Amino acid sequence: MDPSMILAYETMAQIYEATGRADEAAQAMSQANALRSVAE
Repeated sequence: MDPSMILAYETMAQIYEATGRADEAAQAMSQANALRSVAE
């Protein structure tokens, strides 16, 4: 797994959180965590 994809989802989560979109932030972090578990 390309680590930059994990970073991309984490960055998206931060942007969503900063703009008050908590549901999208949670989904993006969930995707980052799923990718991280596949990468291990």
